[in-house]
Amino acid sequence: MNTKGLDKQLEPSGIATIGVEFVELERFESELTNMARILEKDEKGEEFISWRNGYLTSIQNRTGEISPTIRVYGEWAHEKWATGGKTSAIQSVITAAGGENIIGDLDKYWIVLDPEAVMSKNPQVIFLACWSDMLGLTGYSIESPDKADAFLNDAYNRTGLKETDAAKDQRIFIIDAGGVLSSCRSFIATLDCAKRFYPEQFKDVNPEEVNREYFQNWIGVPYKGIWSYPQTS
Repeated sequence: MNTKGLDKQLEPSGIATIGVEFVELERFESELTNMARILEKDEKGEEFISWRNGYLTSIQNRTGEISPTIRVYGEWAHEKWATGGKTSAIQSVITAAGGENIIGDLDKYWIVLDPEAVMSKNPQVIFLACWSDMLGLTGYSIESPDKADAFLNDAYNRTGLKETDAAKDQRIFIIDAGGVLSSCRSFIATLDCAKRFYPEQFKDVNPEEVNREYFQNWIGVPYKGIWSYPQTS
């Protein structure tokens, strides 16, 4: 949703506007706390933060001593080879999940790489972050995984990706960008990634069920859609 200029449109009516992104994993808690205070829902905000942080703490406890960490390449899938370094949602989620972003040392929110750069870093896991309005692979209204499956098959056969350990070991997956990776649910993306990075450490964790709980218990709507593919169990 484009909200540019909304504050100016509402100002004549005496309606105050507050902009909160809820995108960066590290800033989410303070942003939600402030929003809950404004809406006089402090207790509800604290409950959600506690629930969310329980999963993030669990991830940290299970991955904190792993060395070496797994090498990961995350791509904004609507543009081939587009990824993110420092301050990006890609970096935040990979790091919180206990992985190493292969370009995490670059101070770039958005960068388009040469295929050779990815091959030379040889990621062990690759995820493709898909915006539902651009690719139609993931999202609340998606019922069939057929398009996601075809897109994933193309990725496995793409020059520059097919040469990596991630492709050879069948460790490429799709994750929803707008609804999961860079949103209030980024902690679920982190849980999903952590299980894919380190399946042995997360055998007892089902990210899909945590996502379902978010829908049913926190926003009060039926759970449906495809949010990552293939799904973890």
